Amino acid sequence: MSWLFLVLVPCAVFPPFVGIVGPLSLDDVLPLLAVLVAAKFVVKRQPEPDPTWIGFALLALLGVVSASVNASSLSEWARLAGRSSGRAAFYLALIVGTRAALYDGVWARRGLVALAAAATVEASFCVFAYAFDFRGPLGFGLSDVPDWSVLKGHARVQGTFGGELNAFESASVSANFLAGYLVIAIPPTVALLAIASSWTRRALVVGSSALMTAALYLTYTRAALGAVAVAVLLLGYLTGRRRAAISAVVLGVTLALALPTMRAKVLGEGHDRFALWSAAVAVTAQHPFAGVGDGNYLTTLDREPGLAHTEYGVARTTAHNSILLSAAHHGVLGGVAALLLDVMAVLVGFLAYRRAQGGSRVLIAGLLCGFVGFLIQDQSNDLSHVPKVATQAWFAWALISSMSRHRAERAQEARSVTIAS
Repeated sequence: MSWLFLVLVPCAVFPPFVGIVGPLSLDDVLPLLAVLVAAKFVVKRQPEPDPTWIGFALLALLGVVSASVNASSLSEWARLAGRSSGRAAFYLALIVGTRAALYDGVWARRGLVALAAAATVEASFCVFAYAFDFRGPLGFGLSDVPDWSVLKGHARVQGTFGGELNAFESASVSANFLAGYLVIAIPPTVALLAIASSWTRRALVVGSSALMTAALYLTYTRAALGAVAVAVLLLGYLTGRRRAAISAVVLGVTLALALPTMRAKVLGEGHDRFALWSAAVAVTAQHPFAGVGDGNYLTTLDREPGLAHTEYGVARTTAHNSILLSAAHHGVLGGVAALLLDVMAVLVGFLAYRRAQGGSRVLIAGLLCGFVGFLIQDQSNDLSHVPKVATQAWFAWALISSMSRHRAERAQEARSVTIAS
């Protein structure tokens, strides 16, 4: 059954976003099945809690409170609570399930390889779509760059991250979500070089990393490029490969500036983030105690246009900052809870890295750096509110705990045997 779990979670990136009922969509099915599969292992092994559980519990509780304040009917309450509290509960269940199903270091490494393999398949499809101008249903493959961009008339890849447009959406921005997924996957894939025992395996790892990087460039997502640069530098620092990391980032920047389309995107296009962030702050100030409810943000901006008009321009979409968006959804405490969860997750991951040794230490560093990259882009693209991306981020983070916990328990068992003898 661990093998089934190992397949279901990484492959969850392939189904498109198509609504089924309420907040549930087609891309949620595989992760939910994985959690059900892991239930058997959870009952058997009962993983110990960690500080992040507090953050998830707070977000779930605040989601219920916000839904209770903002809902005018039972069905609306279920919709609001399902999006917020349901999402927090699911991520926690995924983490617990990953620790239970992929219990030891061997299974945790297999989980990392599965994550890298799925990302390689995704990246390969993206490169294929770009090379052959493939435009499938629901935006699979290539998507036209929105009219407001300096790259109007060009196309960018969004792979399997296409799907139905939500209310108030006039163009797909799924390329940003694909980029966030690749940011999560690239550092741990590079870290696999630490355990690659042959030139063939090393070549596979290098090839996979190159494909993911190429696909990332083809999304034309500046926030993701910045996030992965920070993640690579951090990985170099943690693994003692600082010069290699700096060289890789310098090469990446040079390549970005050498490509005319990427150079135009980076240097010639403005952004609306100040307007989006200001609007989120205004919404939170207007609804500080319970927010407007998860799923009501754009409706609120449409209903109260004064909140959308800021000194930096008009906010026409979500906050593009998960902490600010959580505050707008659940009130000030929602933003605090989201920030607390992020900080605790990084600290727990770093402590696991400090305890680990050998190849596991490098792999944990890769997973941690991918997660940090996700959090960086999260403050510019709302990735925590996109389950298809956040599921992979929390899966990667759970693998950190699984690896480190196994090593700690094995060391404890060895000490116990020594004392007994």
